[in-house]
Amino acid sequence: MTWCRGWLWVYVGNQVTVFDIASGRGYASVAGQAKVPHELSRILHDALAARDRGLTGDDLDAAVAALRTRIDTFCARRPAHQPNRKLVAHIAREKDHLLTFLTTLEVAATNWRAAQAIRPMVVNRKNWGGNKTARGAHTTTVLGSILRTCTNTATTRSPCWPRSNATAPSRPTLICTRATPASTRTSATAPPQPRDPQARP
Repeated sequence: MTWCRGWLWVYVGNQVTVFDIASGRGYASVAGQAKVPHELSRILHDALAARDRGLTGDDLDAAVAALRTRIDTFCARRPAHQPNRKLVAHIAREKDHLLTFLTTLEVAATNWRAAQAIRPMVVNRKNWGGNKTARGAHTTTVLGSILRTCTNTATTRSPCWPRSNATAPSRPTLICTRATPASTRTSATAPPQPRDPQARP
């Protein structure tokens, strides 16, 4: 009996089993193709190093010009490996924006802040978190935005609370609750009313 997965062959007999395994799991064309992504990685790491050095003025302009030249050289490559061609084409489309974080201080080099900010909402969604309904999704959107903003600004009080009141309201106005009819409301502090002996059970 012979069974094959494209890179692994197995010959099974009553007493003997023999395997035949292709090197590289059958992807011989992959050998040596890591040079292209490694080159891009070196360019981006050098750009981050230039940012960390705090270059300004002519030094910054010279560093950006050198990096742009390396990026242009990278985009001029014509690799034979399809994934590498796709990578080069993508960088060629975005090359004008790769070094924006060096010329504009307000722009971050990576999206790690967004990735960290989205994690609580992802966990909340996995635990339902009120997102199933349109009202719950809107409430979670508002509360999540306010709480994350308070975390970023080290604010301990929600901006929706009145400035004259340092304590949180007893019932946040952002949470929608269904009104209870006055006839069915009971007070936790009200004493129980005596039962009319003549009233029917």
